[in-house]
Amino acid sequence: LDGDQVFVPTIEDSVGISGAVHRPGIHEYMPGDRVADLITMAGGFLGDAETATAELLRISREKGTEQRIRIDLTADAEDGSSDAFRLKANDKLHVEVQEKWVTIVGEVYFPGSYLLGNGLTLDELIRKAGGFTADASLDQSTVIRKVEFAGAVKGPAQLQSVSRGNLTPAQRTYLAMKTQQAPGRLPVDFVALFERGDISQNIPLKDGDVVRIPRDIPSVLVNGFVITPGAIPFNTGYSIKNYIERAGGFNEQAKKDGIYVIQASTGNWIKAAKVQKIFPGDTIFVDGKKPVHRWRLFRETLVVLTQVATLVIAIGSIR
Repeated sequence: LDGDQVFVPTIEDSVGISGAVHRPGIHEYMPGDRVADLITMAGGFLGDAETATAELLRISREKGTEQRIRIDLTADAEDGSSDAFRLKANDKLHVEVQEKWVTIVGEVYFPGSYLLGNGLTLDELIRKAGGFTADASLDQSTVIRKVEFAGAVKGPAQLQSVSRGNLTPAQRTYLAMKTQQAPGRLPVDFVALFERGDISQNIPLKDGDVVRIPRDIPSVLVNGFVITPGAIPFNTGYSIKNYIERAGGFNEQAKKDGIYVIQASTGNWIKAAKVQKIFPGDTIFVDGKKPVHRWRLFRETLVVLTQVATLVIAIGSIR
C-alpha cells in the first residue's frame, strides 16, 4: 500500500559457484550448508558437467589465505554428514565441464587422443591427425563406439541396388551376413568419404569413439560358411582351396559346390570352378546349405507314417 517500505537485507555471508551448473553466481550461506546444498541452489548440473569431482576455493579473510580443495562429489552424496563437505563463508565451488575425447590409431601421421570440444567430424579428426599415411587401408578402416550403434547397417552398394527377387540365393545369404555388424562398429565407408567425397559418411564423432586405420596388407577375404571367416594375406601361389583351408576349412553348413569369387576390380560374382587366378582384394564366398526345419521334417515324416499306416490297414481289410 501507499507508504509501505520493503526492506531487503544484505547477505552477510555468502558462497559462490561457477562452471557447469544452471545458475552460477553468489548464494546466501547458512552455517551447516554442504557442497551438495550449494549445487542444488544453483539448479543442479548441466548435461556436460563433471559430476564426480569439483574444486573448492576456500578463502580466509582473517588469515588472508586461499586453499584449493579437490572435492569427491560422489562421496558427498553418500555421506553428507562429513565435515569435509561442510561449506564455510566465502567458499567458491567450481564445477568443471567434462572433457570428451576421441582416439585415432594406426596409419595416420599423428595418432593419439584428441579433445572433442564443441564437435568433431570424422574428416576433421583425420585432418587433425595429419592425414593418412601411404600404407593406410581405407577399406578396412573402422569407427568403434562404446555403445552399440542403433542404425541399420548397409551392405555392399552393388547388391543393395538390386531387387532381392533378382539376387541369387548365395547373394542373398552373402548380403545378410555382411549386414550383421559387429557390436559398436559403425557403418562408415572410408573409401566413399575420402576417395569419392561422399559427405554422408562424414559422421560426427562422440566421446570415447576410437578410429582405427589399419595398414594396407594385400589380402583375400574368405567369408561365408567357413570356420574362421576373415582376411588372409595374399599369396601368389595360393589356390581357392588354400585360402579356405587358411580360414579353418568348411563348417558343417557349408555347401562345398557353392563357392564364388567376388572380384575386387569389378564386383562380379564368378563360380569358383571358372576362376583361373585370385587377386588381392578378391572375396571368396562359401555358400551354405538350406537349413532343415525340424518341425517341417516332423510333419512330413508324420504324413508319410500316416500314409503307410493307412496302406497297411487297407491291405489288412482286403485280406
